[in-house]
Amino acid sequence: ISQFEREETRLLVLRVMVGLVILYDHVHPLGVFVKGSGVDVKGCIKLLKEQPSVRSEGLLNALRCVETF
Repeated sequence: ISQFEREETRLLVLRVMVGLVILYDHVHPLGVFVKGSGVDVKGCIKLLKEQPSVRSEGLLNALRCVETF
């Protein structure tokens, strides 16, 4: 994320990342939140938590909603 200069680009990358995690969760038979999924969800959540809450709170909430289903 730090390699991008423009704030809009950083936000786009975060949105795409969360969107892909949600998409993978819907298409994979076991979902993204199982140990063997191959997706580093903890790393994604950590990256989001490192961002200002104004930028990341909605994206974290989107992941929380997916995780509860």
